[in-house]
Amino acid sequence: MNSEKQSKVEQLIEKTLLPLATWVAQNTYIQILSQTFISLLPMIVIGAFAFIVSKSPINYTGFEEGTYWYNFFLNWDTFANKYLIPIRFMKSCTLGSLSLWVTFGIAYRWAKKYDLEVQSTIIVALVNFFLINSKYVDGGISTDYFGGEGLFSAMIGAFLILILYRWMSKKGIGNIKFPASVPATLQKAMSSILPLTLCFLVGCLASGLTTQLLGVSIPDLVMMIGRPITKSIDNPIAQSGITFFSDIGYWFGIHTAAVEAPFNPILYANLSANVDAYSNGVAATQLPYIINIAFRYGFTGIGGSGATFGLVLLLLKSKSVTMKQVGKLSIIPALFGVNEPVVFGLPIMCNVTMFIPFIFTEVINCFISYFAMSAGLVNRCMFYMGGTAPEIMRSVLSSMDWRAAVLWVILVIVDMLFWYPFFKMYEKQEIKREAEELESQKVAA
Repeated sequence: MNSEKQSKVEQLIEKTLLPLATWVAQNTYIQILSQTFISLLPMIVIGAFAFIVSKSPINYTGFEEGTYWYNFFLNWDTFANKYLIPIRFMKSCTLGSLSLWVTFGIAYRWAKKYDLEVQSTIIVALVNFFLINSKYVDGGISTDYFGGEGLFSAMIGAFLILILYRWMSKKGIGNIKFPASVPATLQKAMSSILPLTLCFLVGCLASGLTTQLLGVSIPDLVMMIGRPITKSIDNPIAQSGITFFSDIGYWFGIHTAAVEAPFNPILYANLSANVDAYSNGVAATQLPYIINIAFRYGFTGIGGSGATFGLVLLLLKSKSVTMKQVGKLSIIPALFGVNEPVVFGLPIMCNVTMFIPFIFTEVINCFISYFAMSAGLVNRCMFYMGGTAPEIMRSVLSSMDWRAAVLWVILVIVDMLFWYPFFKMYEKQEIKREAEELESQKVAA
């Protein structure tokens, strides 16, 4: 690719991806959602580990009675059912209540963003959540939609009611003038009565009308509308397209969030749906979704965006002094899915030689992993360990399947083979450059 062609490509990218990156950076809703999910990551990981410990990953009835593995997993379930009920309840309070905590996070960040009274804003969002995502049952409230199935209705409901609450606060609706002797805290509390009442009534009205007119709850309605969208993401072409354009942007220095952020809520919802299905006894190879946030980080972006782990392994054996040094500096971060050292240190960014493997390696991983899970060769992902959990362990724990380690090794080997010709091409350039520098230093000396 000559400089003129490269310039045209850069101009094309600037016209397409840069506006998208700018829009994402300035979009309040996407930013609040991204920040919310990031802040909830520790809770998600803790909930995942609680679920792993409190339930046998493999059904003991699949083994012949009396064999070692039959007894092993039977004893695991027996012990868990007798002693680990509180740990299982922890899962219900974390992963099993994800929609509730997402609502809380959205409200908190909305209040900070628009300088609203934090406590009242959170109360508005949470009460609205209970009105929309729950219903009265004998002796309490239903928690059927506290988990992944209620995530979309929770997010949409939170934003809509918070927009209304912000508008009323901005217009001063419900403000009451008190004498100066009345404490400011009491003034704020009394002035919030009318806005809170109106917001609560809106939630009641929306929930009641939906149930009476359509015969379904709001979460059910949202899932009916959103199911085609979530299903459209659950295929290798869609996910490959997302990572393809994400990696193109990253090659030009545009953060991957510019492309991926709008899709992350869907990926989290798919993951949560898998957790719910697995909790209800669905086999790990038959969970509803293959593509989710754990699949993205556990099986496609091995070593970071662009699947650079294979490249880092090649760099460790490079004949180029510079490239070998970059490999040594990059290997530890790469083991935790962090690839900035190799992306900016080699560099990969704006390096024409590395363009093709950087944008296509993840695509290859996506197709291989998808078809492996679709065929039942590896469990589908049900737990998200985080984007910086150790490689291979992240893949195994996310699917609770030792075969994921085999798949991970295969993917890394395939990645290395795909990176190899481009690696050798760039290595040749670097060796020549290093030789020329060494020669010039000798001449100067």
